[in-house]
Amino acid sequence: MQKYFGDQGGYPYWHSEQHPTPGPGEGMHRALLLTIYLNEGFEAGETEFLYQQRKIAPRTGSLLIAPGGFTHTHRGNRPLGGHKYIATSWVLYQRAEQLYGSAR
Repeated sequence: MQKYFGDQGGYPYWHSEQHPTPGPGEGMHRALLLTIYLNEGFEAGETEFLYQQRKIAPRTGSLLIAPGGFTHTHRGNRPLGGHKYIATSWVLYQRAEQLYGSAR
């Protein structure tokens, strides 16, 4: 669950779910992004996709599904005139170490 404060919140930085990475050699293992918009009633606050040149306006109860890779680089635009609430989850890749064990 996330709350973005009106007129100041949001995540206005371009990113994908796999980049930036949390540390050297550590890719984020997010294959698919799932976001449920929990409210509306504010201006702006869209999820904007860079390469698709598309803005998805929040509508209460709607579900956004997008690939986690760089092809769907996106940002959360700042909500104006009210707070924005979302529930976010991901479908994850399993790490190779979990599938095959660690190299010796």
